[in-house]
Amino acid sequence: MRPFWLVTALLGHLALGACTPSAKPTATQMATVQPGIEAEERGDYGFALFTYRYWASLGVGLAQYRLARLYEQGLGTAQNDAEAARWYRSAS
Repeated sequence: MRPFWLVTALLGHLALGACTPSAKPTATQMATVQPGIEAEERGDYGFALFTYRYWASLGVGLAQYRLARLYEQGLGTAQNDAEAARWYRSAS
């Protein structure tokens, strides 16, 4: 007979794994954030910041992550580690 704690740990691990969101962005998130990504690529950080801030406030994880990166690096805004940390936490 297997130890009770081992069975309990395995079942708990499986339950948590089922609730964990995928680390890969969904197609919907990518389509939503794409204008901001394109703006970043052409150096228009102000528009990227605007786009990410809008979608991040609505709970889009990819936008929250990309917004955090802009705050961390000071692109399109003043560098702000506290804001970056806030958005990284929201994205996670």
